[in-house]
Amino acid sequence: ALSECHSLRSLRLEHASLDWDRFSRDCLPSSPALVAMQHLSAVSECDGQLNPAPLASFQWAAILHLKRRFGVGPNMLRNLVLEARNIRRQEFYQVRDWLAFLPIRSLRIEGNPFEQGLPSYRYVLI
Repeated sequence: ALSECHSLRSLRLEHASLDWDRFSRDCLPSSPALVAMQHLSAVSECDGQLNPAPLASFQWAAILHLKRRFGVGPNMLRNLVLEARNIRRQEFYQVRDWLAFLPIRSLRIEGNPFEQGLPSYRYVLI
């Protein structure tokens, strides 16, 4: 879907649905454009509306590290999956620091080697 489009920065949703009136009502109290920008962090403009929370330069730096290491793009952040990515204990804290800067709503990170030596890693992430 659109979250896998790493270069997506501008989006036009107006009349994208066959039942646009119903689609717009389902997005209330937010506009469809705001909902899209909440799900796609790198989108800076949608239907002429600017993103009220655009990514900052330090966030782009964190995304660059995640992209190099895990292939994670900037529009994949809302529900991030890093399961079974061979994250070892020595790099866990660095990954945690990258994630701390980003607008992630849910994170799945199970099945990595760091879990063996760091049983309370969920507390470290929170």
